[in-house]
Amino acid sequence: MCEQDLLAAINHTRRGNTIANQHRKPATSLTSRLAGYVVGSLNTTGVGFVRKMTTVERHAELVYAESLFEKALLGIIYSGDWLAFIKEALNMRTTISIYRLLGRFLDTVDSEATARGAGPIDSSIDVHFRSGVYLGVGVSNLILSLMPSGLLTIVELFGYKGDRSAGLAALAKAGGWTSESDEPAVGAGEEGVRRSICDMTLLIFHLVLSSFTFDGVDLSMAQKILTWNLKRYPSGVFFLFGAGRLSLVRGQPRRAIEYYTQATAVQNQYRNLHFISSWEIAIANLALWDIRASLVCWRDLQAEATWSKATYTYGTAVCLLELGSGAEAEELMIRVPELRKRIAGKSIPLEKFVARKARKFRAQGNWLVLPALEFGYFFRSIAYSPREVVVGRLLPEVERALKEVKEREGEGGYWDDLCLVYFLLGVCLRYIAYPVCLHIFLSLVTIILVGPGCDRGWR
Repeated sequence: MCEQDLLAAINHTRRGNTIANQHRKPATSLTSRLAGYVVGSLNTTGVGFVRKMTTVERHAELVYAESLFEKALLGIIYSGDWLAFIKEALNMRTTISIYRLLGRFLDTVDSEATARGAGPIDSSIDVHFRSGVYLGVGVSNLILSLMPSGLLTIVELFGYKGDRSAGLAALAKAGGWTSESDEPAVGAGEEGVRRSICDMTLLIFHLVLSSFTFDGVDLSMAQKILTWNLKRYPSGVFFLFGAGRLSLVRGQPRRAIEYYTQATAVQNQYRNLHFISSWEIAIANLALWDIRASLVCWRDLQAEATWSKATYTYGTAVCLLELGSGAEAEELMIRVPELRKRIAGKSIPLEKFVARKARKFRAQGNWLVLPALEFGYFFRSIAYSPREVVVGRLLPEVERALKEVKEREGEGGYWDDLCLVYFLLGVCLRYIAYPVCLHIFLSLVTIILVGPGCDRGWR
């Protein structure tokens, strides 16, 4: 994403935010707010304030929160300094406050409808508003629950704490997803306009963020959502991508490549979606240890994609090294450190890593040990590898590298390389003993029986 794209996105969200603000219910005076605390019927804050809004004003409040959230994220990325972060953090606080207020409003009117015997939900609230509130409440809770502990401490000073279970439950409500049924309770004719986004968010959490956390991850739920949506949108690029990701997480890289290839073929308007599939196919091919096929993907990304040129160039270089094309790999390694970029004023950690490896490559006389396997490990390619690939291809490669490293004893970087080879050997043996599907199953069972975080000791 270039600077012009960010500026265009900020201008669009700012305009949307301005229009939404013009249609919001006007804020009450201080006198009216104080009177509302004394006389309940004059309540002009909280749920009472939302109850007195017109349908248009409620939707405007929702859109205002959504556009404010988008503008805050874009502002942080574009400016990249602490002043912008503090300013936009206050906007995020406003967004979360609005979402939680609207969420309390829905809970209140639904409880009243249940008490009247009018059903589990208040049918007078339109489904588009309802799905938007579920999306906002769900996403805000998930984001807060995923924050690093240091940053979360600061956020909690403002009175906000993320509840991951509540966030996932809110997102599931938009589609009526439950663990007991394979079909959603909310059909296509009854859904809100943001229902698909809620489903996509659930898939991102269960299939992508599952690489970083186990708490709340439910692959069976992801399977239900994908099955239903693929029946409805058989050529839906996002859901095809999700099916590929689910196959990859389950240790089925060949099947994942089929889905990713299909996702690429169904549309050609948005090249960035092609790049996401190319990235995943490159990782899946590393999981199969098909270096030539992975190289094709890295070359495509290097030529066209702009997110991280340093990473794409390094991926191309390490594949060339594995294939014995040293001269071209050397040229690419020289370029890697120069291609690094900064986002929000900070260097990308992965780019720091590839730049350091590129410098080491040159310092060691244009040599690295197991560069493609180490690179793939960062994206869990060994975890996704079928057992026969780990046994038949990866282990022999590691054992060959171990002999090669021992022959270089006394040279610079020897101990670093020796530790790396033994580490990768241990990772391969671990996935032979505990394949990825079994590992996920054991981790989830442990979490259910003992509690979150208990698997850290043996993972």
